[in-house]
Parts: sequence; structure tokens; C-alpha cells
Amino acid sequence: MKRIGIFVSYDASGQMDGYVYFLLNSMLEIVQKLVVIINGSVKSYCYKELKKYSDTIFVRENYGYDAGAYKDAFTRFLADEKWENWDEIILFNDTFYGPFHPWEEVFKEMDEEKTDFWGLSRHPGGGDRLVTGREVPQHIQAYFLVCKSSMFLSSCWQEFWNELEYPGTYFDAVEKFEVYFSEYFTKKGYQNEAFTDKSSIEIAYGRNPCIYYFYPLMVDDKFPIIKKKQYVWRI
Repeated sequence: MKRIGIFVSYDASGQMDGYVYFLLNSMLEIVQKLVVIINGSVKSYCYKELKKYSDTIFVRENYGYDAGAYKDAFTRFLADEKWENWDEIILFNDTFYGPFHPWEEVFKEMDEEKTDFWGLSRHPGGGDRLVTGREVPQHIQAYFLVCKSSMFLSSCWQEFWNELEYPGTYFDAVEKFEVYFSEYFTKKGYQNEAFTDKSSIEIAYGRNPCIYYFYPLMVDDKFPIIKKKQYVWRI
């Protein structure tokens, strides 16, 4: 299995905390190529440290959040990448700590699923309303997305990124990227799964699993990460 990872990070001061290096080092066990995209700026000594994990680092202006960085990756930075040489693309960011359980176990379990894209967790829907007023629908949470070649070698993959608008606010990013990603590709016929789908823990409607269930998920299901922001937010 050949995997390429695309990691997005942002820090207002241009610093890199130790958990980021720990995360990147762990990802080298499952990817053959790691791309790092920095939103904003990065201190020179942090950039030097990042070079230990990746030879492909891009620094861009801080606009569009993670969605904007991924858009630039697929429409600008990696436009010449030979995607047919890859089996999976992993999109992930710095909004979580981990892994607390080996990635190899997670990927081994998810490789058995017949799916076109998957994530670590699925929001069950409900609980809040989006900017447009509709209730949050069920979706794969976008802090960690694994996309297979059945999807990213299709014409609709590039169409998605070409048509994606740079989100202007965090709430726009949730609705126009995170939620829309699942909706768009599901409507195109692509199947999705989440690591939390396999849990014995019942995720209640309107309850974000990364907030309400992170401890039992880690203990009972070997959920590999903890989100940095453990709070209930309202859209």
C-alpha cells in the first residue's frame, strides 16, 4: 500500500510544539511521502526540524484554513504529482494529539472495509446548526481523512477542489469543507466509513464523539487521538 500524507499546520507565532514532531514521526511508519503545508509563517529552527520528516514543505499565506491549504495542494503545489502511483492520500492537521495507539492497528482494521474514503470519527449529526441555518448533518470529521485511488483518480475529485471556495471563517470551513466533503462524494456514489463506526459505544445524536466520548473510545476501542479543543461549540 503506497500512501502519501498531506499535513497542514498553523501557529500564530510560527512555532511548532513537540506534539507535531511526534505526530509526523509516527506518520512516517505508514506513508512513503509526507507533504507539509504551513499556513502563515514558521520559525527557521522549526523549519529545520520539519526537514527531518519531509523534503516537501510549502509555506503559504494564512487564508482559507485547512480547506484552503488542501485546495492549493491539489490545484497548485502538487499539480504535477503522479497520483496514479499512489493508493491512498491522507489529509490531516495539527488539531489533535497522538497517536496513543499505533497507526498500523488503525489502518489494518480500516483496510478491511470496502470504502472509498474514511476518517477516524463520524459526527452523528444534530446538536448545532450551520451558518445557513440547517442542522449539522452526519459526516466524516475532516481532521483526519484517508482517500483511496478509486476516488482521487476520478474527475470529480479535481472538480471538487477547483470549485471549492476559500472559507472566510471557521464556521464556513465546517460547512463548506468538512460537511460538504462527505455530502459531495457520497452523492457521487463513493462509500465512507469511520473508525468510530466499529465502536461498541453508542454515539448519541447531536454528540460529537471527539468531545463527548473521547475517553471511553480510547480505553475501549483504542481510538488513537485526543482533539486539542475539548469543548462544545455552537455554530
